[in-house]
Amino acid sequence: MYIYWIYLILAGLLEIGWATFLKLSNGFTIPLYSAITIVGMMASFYFLALATKALPLGTSYAIWTGIRSARSNDYRSCLFQRTVNNVKNSLCNIAFA
Repeated sequence: MYIYWIYLILAGLLEIGWATFLKLSNGFTIPLYSAITIVGMMASFYFLALATKALPLGTSYAIWTGIRSARSNDYRSCLFQRTVNNVKNSLCNIAFA
């Protein structure tokens, strides 16, 4: 049963990766980043599908998107050197804690 939770966490982390590479691909104009985005999407959906074999779909989907929403906001703030909005970060972290 624990392996399905690992699949779900892995799917969430892959979600962060493909969302980041989607930004880096500049509208699918950079082939390498575009390919990484597509492979990341497929892998994320694959691991989500594996996780839903044993976990409820609603729970899996909420956690899968929650991981991306909460963590990608922090990660991309550093990567793309965006101005960090403390209120937005706090609300994301509270909502998905």
